[in-house]
Amino acid sequence: MGNIKFSIIMCTYNGGNRISDVVESVINQNGYNEYVKEFLIIDNNSNEETVEIINNNIIRDSRIKSIKELKQGLSYARLKGIENSNSEWIIFIDDDNILEANWIISTNNYIIENHTVGAFNGVVIPSIKEELSQEQKKILKNVLQGLACTDYSINNIRAVQKKHPYRIPFGAGLVIRAEPLKELAEKGWLLSKGRTSDNLTSCEDTEMCLYVKSKGFKFGYNNKMVIYHLIDVKRLDMEYLKRLWIGFADGNYNLIINSKYGKIKAKLYSYLLQYRRISSKIRVIKNKEYIVKYNLNTIYRERYMCRLKSI
Repeated sequence: MGNIKFSIIMCTYNGGNRISDVVESVINQNGYNEYVKEFLIIDNNSNEETVEIINNNIIRDSRIKSIKELKQGLSYARLKGIENSNSEWIIFIDDDNILEANWIISTNNYIIENHTVGAFNGVVIPSIKEELSQEQKKILKNVLQGLACTDYSINNIRAVQKKHPYRIPFGAGLVIRAEPLKELAEKGWLLSKGRTSDNLTSCEDTEMCLYVKSKGFKFGYNNKMVIYHLIDVKRLDMEYLKRLWIGFADGNYNLIINSKYGKIKAKLYSYLLQYRRISSKIRVIKNKEYIVKYNLNTIYRERYMCRLKSI
């Protein structure tokens, strides 16, 4: 297997203040000309300022194309990108992801070395401009997964980490086979519609990955692929995080309940949440800093149990 050609898909909704930096990190990739077939920017009905910035970036490279999706929701935007892609592999990046210079090369090499992989991520590190207080640092360390990050800093990357730290790859910097996704699109696409400006329900990336795995492929993780996730400090606000965790609970519940034997699986998952509650309480006693994550997981569990009672 030689060099692989990728379709890069970036979905955005009013991400104008970040887009140019993200595009810069992509088109300046080592190996960009060799590996990237097309770079699709999916405009999910953004404001005029964002549209103008997108148009200004299109002229930077002939492979960059802008496609509009009027239906609000990340799932619809990703579907639009998939339908317009023409490569064996798709790379999903968010409009706040900055790629290290060798990210594409490392991605290509990983696929060549792992023939059965179907979906994988690399390292994702939070990047916040503002100076964080001690309390904010504590919060950030406890909510990395919820903010689609794998490690707190570049110094925390575990060189020996071979499996994905969160078991299932997530959407930020998601590298995934295109053929199963196109097949899924023909079947009606996803149950999850993805986040919108006023709805934080998620899990559409999980749904995509699980479908690819059902086709016999494996999940992967490559710590040589590093992305910096630009995060607004406002996202460390506990009220926002509570809404985010409720969105996770709703997304997971919808995914489970609509699967085969959904009601049985949903009940079994509730037992797992109860077990995690006990083990989490022990961790809180041993480590006071864990209380942030414990409180959010409590909100998640209560939301899930509330949904379960409604069936």
